[in-house]
Amino acid sequence: MELDANGRAIDLPSRKVRALLAYLALRRGQPVPRDTLVALLWSERGEDQARASLRQSLSTVRKSLGEAAGEALVSTGETVKLESVWVDVEALERAMASASAPEELVQALDLYRGELLEGLAVGEPGFEQWLTAERERVRALVARLLTQASEKLESEGRIEDAITQIAKLVVLDPLNEEEHRRLMHLYARQGRHDAALSQFAQLKRELDRQLGVEPSSETLELLTGIKAQRRRGSGKGELSAGEADGARAKRPALPDKPSIAVIPFINMSADPEQEFFSDGISEDIITELSRYSELFVIARNSSFAFKNNATDTREIASQLGVRYLLEGSVRKSGNRIRVTAQLVDGNSREHVWADRFDREVDDIFAIQDDLARSIVSTIKGRVDVDLAKQASKKPTSNLSAYDCVLQAQALIHHYREDDFGKARVLLEKAVSLDPGYARAHGWLAYLVATELLYWHMSTEGIREAIALGEEGLRHDDSDSRCHLALGVAHLFDRQHDKAGHHLQRASALNPNDDLVMIELARYKMYSDEPLEGADIARQAIRQNPYHPNWYWNILGRCLHTAKDYRGAISVLRKIENTPFWSHVYLAACYTAVGEAGMAAVHREKAMALKPEFSLGQFETIFPYRNPEVLGEFMQGLRQANFPA
Repeated sequence: MELDANGRAIDLPSRKVRALLAYLALRRGQPVPRDTLVALLWSERGEDQARASLRQSLSTVRKSLGEAAGEALVSTGETVKLESVWVDVEALERAMASASAPEELVQALDLYRGELLEGLAVGEPGFEQWLTAERERVRALVARLLTQASEKLESEGRIEDAITQIAKLVVLDPLNEEEHRRLMHLYARQGRHDAALSQFAQLKRELDRQLGVEPSSETLELLTGIKAQRRRGSGKGELSAGEADGARAKRPALPDKPSIAVIPFINMSADPEQEFFSDGISEDIITELSRYSELFVIARNSSFAFKNNATDTREIASQLGVRYLLEGSVRKSGNRIRVTAQLVDGNSREHVWADRFDREVDDIFAIQDDLARSIVSTIKGRVDVDLAKQASKKPTSNLSAYDCVLQAQALIHHYREDDFGKARVLLEKAVSLDPGYARAHGWLAYLVATELLYWHMSTEGIREAIALGEEGLRHDDSDSRCHLALGVAHLFDRQHDKAGHHLQRASALNPNDDLVMIELARYKMYSDEPLEGADIARQAIRQNPYHPNWYWNILGRCLHTAKDYRGAISVLRKIENTPFWSHVYLAACYTAVGEAGMAAVHREKAMALKPEFSLGQFETIFPYRNPEVLGEFMQGLRQANFPA
């Protein structure tokens, strides 16, 4: 959601206020009863309290709009309406009703930059139900606009432009079989038979994955005709069995570690000049992926050989000798950029992962770097998870050391005590299978070090983690997991200089590893550099959109240590299934800002989760480098009335 008044960008302070203004904007000029707004956004509050919340939110909107509020926001004792504003959804609706030239439709479609009110959630059933319906309405409107634009372009003989619009439509609605057929037909008209066949393969894959059905007889008849047309046009039949065997024999075998090729991202922008940007994104991702020694990455020249090539994903993977393909698209419009990416298993054609990234355009090169790093970090984790799932399907008696480590990684990422126990068994087996396997030692050391933080803080545990990490480094002194584990263990052994050395070394070895980042943020917090720690924690969260829940805890604690108590509260409240120590920090923060009632709520929740909790026990755990910082923290907990 973006809002500006007289050219001035406006940042609304809360989700409820944004939701209120969005609802009024999509009913521009219509008086909305206050009772309707209350039921949508404050349904669980009493009537008086809910109406007070509405008044407060309207007051916030007026302050945010400034002088523009006078003519834009009109309210009475019973209704509220928004007028004298421009709303992009209305512009789309006007284009649908009046646009005649295809250029007008394409220009209007540039307003659609993603899902309506993407990311906005307020936890109110009424509002969420309304928003779901509105999103479907807007998505259907855009689909109709794309259809209308492509049909007009096709009627004018502008086939390539029509293909561009239909391609966007099937991205928006991948199960629209009729539009897939239109693409197949237009590709065939251009003589691009491979592209038509690839489009059929994409449709078949989506229908099977989402609905479990086959393409219709009409689509299959079109496919048969295109295949026959291709054979006639090329003058060649299918490969003979001997030729096919010879071609397969020349193709590279899969390497012995996860392998991936990045297919050049498609430029979805209206401007062909933006081709360099989508190519730059693709190249940056290849460069960043190549930093990971755990991955086998196809070089740029090989990947770019498949640019604008509609060859089937299985065929591309086979030709390049890789397991995974990363493909996607880039769309730049105005001052916004959207990148979509999907990771495909080259054997099964299954989608392992997909996501999209939206950014403002300020510095085009910085954006390329930011997007590349974000995508790379997420893909690295998703490849690990996918391989771990496959390894877990093998019989236990046949597990290799590598399989054990992959399964253990997946278990460790759950951060549950019983899963840690299972992971320890797997990692110990990996070490016994291959005593020189540094990564197995590293993960086992990290597991033991992490257990110290969660469940079993002890001198013996610290010694064990250090011994395991050092043993791993004896086999490979460049293993980042070993350095990470030693950094955590030395930190809780209060050897801050050693901890900093190993964590910085882990970061240098694997600069895109979000787990290294978040542990480095923890170290900075304990080393009297909490604001730098907060910046690193935010970077870790940006790097890994699927980060574990406890990343919020580290960021919140950094802000608490920096005495940004309101900021810490905002972050700590994002944590799902809040553990007891987060309630402890929330109690301390609320005490610091003078909200004794909320502090008491979180103190009681902490004690309910851990009845044996005491400040004396808690104080011995924290390895703050500066004893004064620890003293201030403990004093805040005493003021929150935790038991000594």
